[in-house]
Amino acid sequence: MDSYLNLLRGLRRLFPCSVLLLGYFFANAAQAATSTCVYPNTAVSNVLVFTAPITTAGSRSLNTVLQSVALQPGLAITSTADNIVETASVNGIPVPGFTNVYKTNLSGIGIKFQVTTGYNGGFSDAPFTNTFSKSTAGGSVHYVQAQLVVVGPIQSGILMSLPSMTVSFTGGCSNAPSATWTVADGTAINALTCAVSASSKNVTVPLGLVKTSQFSGVGSTAGSANFNIVLENCSAGVNLFATFTDGNYPGNRSNALSLTNDAQVAHGVGIRIRTGGGAIVTYGPDSYLPGTLNQMALGQSTMGTMTIPFTASYVQTSATISSGIANGMATFTLSYQ
Repeated sequence: MDSYLNLLRGLRRLFPCSVLLLGYFFANAAQAATSTCVYPNTAVSNVLVFTAPITTAGSRSLNTVLQSVALQPGLAITSTADNIVETASVNGIPVPGFTNVYKTNLSGIGIKFQVTTGYNGGFSDAPFTNTFSKSTAGGSVHYVQAQLVVVGPIQSGILMSLPSMTVSFTGGCSNAPSATWTVADGTAINALTCAVSASSKNVTVPLGLVKTSQFSGVGSTAGSANFNIVLENCSAGVNLFATFTDGNYPGNRSNALSLTNDAQVAHGVGIRIRTGGGAIVTYGPDSYLPGTLNQMALGQSTMGTMTIPFTASYVQTSATISSGIANGMATFTLSYQ
C-alpha cells in the first residue's frame, strides 16, 4: 500500500510539471508569430501630387481615369508574422452611384484611393480590410495611389480640400504602424466646353399654317422654319455632339417628333428637324454621355461664339392626315468630346 501511495504522489508531482512545460512552450510559439512592422519603410512624402494642369473634354465616359499618381512607401517585417491585418480607410464623402469614389470640390470629378494588398500584392480600392501572413523577414514593394475619376459633366476649377486615406497594419504587426496619405491642393482642371447662350435655352420655332393638301404621302414635308443654337465661350477644338429628345414622348427613337396632346391635335403628321448640312435628327435619351443612342456630331468648336443652324418642318407619318393643332417640343443636350 505504501508503494502505491508513493507512486500516486509521484504522478501528482509529475503532471503539474508537464502542464507547466506545455504552457511555457505555447507561450513562446505565440510570441514568435508577432513581429515589428515598419511602415512606411522608405523616406517618402505622404502627399500625393497630380501633374497640373489637366486639360480634358468636358464630357467623358463615367469612371474614366483622368490621371493617376502613386507613391512607394514600402513595408518591412522584421520576422515571421501571422495574421497581419491591413486596413485602408478613406476620410471623404462617397459619390452616390459609384463604388469607392469620393467627392471633390469640382462637380464631375471624384477621387479614388488604391493600395497594394498583402505582401507584394496587387492594387485594391480603398476602403478595405485584408489579412495575410509573412513566413520570413524582409521588405516589400508597397504602393499607395490616387486617381481622378469622371463622375459627371466636368467643371473647370482648382482642386482643393481633397479626401485623404489612412493605411494601418495590426494583428501580427505588434507595433501597429499607420500612415495617412493626403492629396495636394492646387491642381487646375481645364474642361473644354461651350456655354449655351441665354437666347438658345428656350427657342420657339413658328411653322405657321399648313394645308393637308401640301403633303403627298408618308415622308413628305410641308412648311419649314430655320432656327439656331448659339454657343458662347467655346474652347477651340472640342468635338461637339448633341442629342435631341422628344419632350412629349421621351422614348421616341424615330426621326419624327411627336405632337403634344392638345385638345384638337392633328393626326398623321410629326415634326422633322434637320441640321444645317441636311442631316435628319433622330431622337434619343436625354444624356450627355459619349456614345448615347442617336447622338449626332456637330463638328469641332472654334474659339468664342458659334452658331449652329437647324431647320424644322412638318412630316407626314401615316397614310391619312387629319387637320388640327400641330405643336411639338424637343430638348437638346450637348456633349463636349
